[in-house]
Amino acid sequence: MDALEQFQTAVSQGDAAKLRDLLESHPGLRPKIDAPLFHFDCPAIVVAATRRREMVDVLLAYGAGIHARSAWWAGSFCVLDGCDPEMAAYLIGRGAFVDPEHEAGRQLRDR
Repeated sequence: MDALEQFQTAVSQGDAAKLRDLLESHPGLRPKIDAPLFHFDCPAIVVAATRRREMVDVLLAYGAGIHARSAWWAGSFCVLDGCDPEMAAYLIGRGAFVDPEHEAGRQLRDR
């Protein structure tokens, strides 16, 4: 398995320690950190936001963009799509932008 496949596996499995080791030992992965390598053409940060806070921290430490979005043809996803409220608050604290779509969804949910 090459480094990129290991990166995808670590992200998919939520293995923050393995992800950190890979990004440290394979600097060539860093320019691909926001590439659409996951389901629905998502970057790693979008996948990590549905997993564990430690994953988000590792990706941000190695240059992932908090505003990276999927490249899915039917509409893109960001870190706030699909995460739980606790993770959303954490991501917003790390700089994730709440757009009108997210605010409207929260208002409808909280009725």
